[in-house]
Amino acid sequence: KVEHGRLYSTVFGTLWPERHRLEARCGLGGRSSPGGLRGVHEAPSAGCQCGIYALKGPEDAEYLARQITAPDVPAIGRVSLWGRVIETERGYRAQYAYVYDVMLVGVTGEEAQAFRNRYAIDACVGSLGERSSVLLPAA
Repeated sequence: KVEHGRLYSTVFGTLWPERHRLEARCGLGGRSSPGGLRGVHEAPSAGCQCGIYALKGPEDAEYLARQITAPDVPAIGRVSLWGRVIETERGYRAQYAYVYDVMLVGVTGEEAQAFRNRYAIDACVGSLGERSSVLLPAA
């Protein structure tokens, strides 16, 4: 989701850094490891639920995006994942991620351009359920 022109993870609200990779950190054995691995450890870990989450299918991403309410802006994008990556039924949990491109829902072309400039990634304006959008190159 996007708040005030900045990209945040939908579920946990983690701010995605501008023009830098996101690195996963465990919640120090707290709520992210119920009944499993406790204590500080590298993320992701098989005995924990920590890591940077990415979904495999656009249907799942669209379902999650539909849960975003105003004034936040739904955003669906693709990411590059690397480091330790754990595959799950519907996606992945990774150690590192970088946003590759994003579709912003319900914004103006000017807002999308500002987002492209801020993150230096491809972005487009689109709507949920849209299967093909023209991505505009980062400026």
